[in-house]
Amino acid sequence: MSAGDGSESDPYIITGWDIDAGASDGIVIRNTTAHFLIQNVNVYSNNLSGSAKGINIYNVENGTLANSVVRGGLEYGVHLEHVRNTTVRDMNVSDINWFAAIVSENSELLQLRNNNVTNCTGMTVSDLRISNAYSGIQAAYLDDVTIENCTILFSIFNGMNLRECDGLVIHGNNVSDSGSHGLVGATLGNTEISNNTFYNNSNDGVRLDYTDWTNVTGNLIWNNYDHGLELYRCNGGNVTMNNIVGNGIAGSRAGLYVGVNTVNFAIYNNNIVNNTIQAYDVMSNTWNATYPTGGNYWDNYTGIDNYSGVNQDIPGGDGIGDSPFIIDPDSQDNYPLMEPIPEFGELVVPVVSILGLLLILGFRSKRRPNGPE
Repeated sequence: MSAGDGSESDPYIITGWDIDAGASDGIVIRNTTAHFLIQNVNVYSNNLSGSAKGINIYNVENGTLANSVVRGGLEYGVHLEHVRNTTVRDMNVSDINWFAAIVSENSELLQLRNNNVTNCTGMTVSDLRISNAYSGIQAAYLDDVTIENCTILFSIFNGMNLRECDGLVIHGNNVSDSGSHGLVGATLGNTEISNNTFYNNSNDGVRLDYTDWTNVTGNLIWNNYDHGLELYRCNGGNVTMNNIVGNGIAGSRAGLYVGVNTVNFAIYNNNIVNNTIQAYDVMSNTWNATYPTGGNYWDNYTGIDNYSGVNQDIPGGDGIGDSPFIIDPDSQDNYPLMEPIPEFGELVVPVVSILGLLLILGFRSKRRPNGPE
């Protein structure tokens, strides 16, 4: 400890250290509400077992990690668990090839900003409660990032703003009441968006631009002012097992809008219900799986089910409409479902907190994502 008494005006300071962590954690701070600052330290390990954390912060409040280097041979670069009112900024984290460069679990009032992450396998942000931020979570120029089980409410702009990333997993989050989009993603590759709720956002629930190979599955996308899900210039993926309900409040907007130059998508086994316009496809994507998996449930489908089989010409119903559901002049669901897919999840009333997260702006060299396989 270099200085300080742990008060807000005179925090404990750890500075100027060069630490070879070996097989142990380099810096550990646990179980305190004292104010502290870790700055200008160099934590590293040449241990090949990957069993240590560079900086391990557990059950603390009122910390700042700044202007430090964490590198090499570690299980995690920076690990934050049960942390509150803490900032991680201007860090350089590199060569963490076991689990993740920066991990946050069960934390709130956490800020991560202006950090560089290079040559690392990934990053996980989980269990955060974010409210009234400009953008709830932002990620750019990163690979292999997981954002899960976060609640993001009342963002002034976008709930999630994701750009130039590959290997994103967006899972189990609740993103509601954003001033613009719930989630906007641009120039993404190999992305999974699963089991999230996007509710009551002022523009689209989810908008994706210029993505390569995206799976959108098991989400509840409802009551968004513009489109529920909008795909624009996206190449390849699946949209399955989603509840897309009550979107397009602004009028002339769709529950699911597939825009210009969006191709190679399979869209099936979704519940598409009570949207101002149920769906529209500017191109001509695939709106059903093969028989008997079938297509989507449309609450305004008026067909009957007296026949079965691939050509719907064998007497006896099979839960699939006998005639296609017409989406637009050149798109149709050939196997519309007569009953909705069972609910995939419940709407969870979120807990409100009061600060946003600005996720790492990593300047990692990018591998360009492959197209659909």
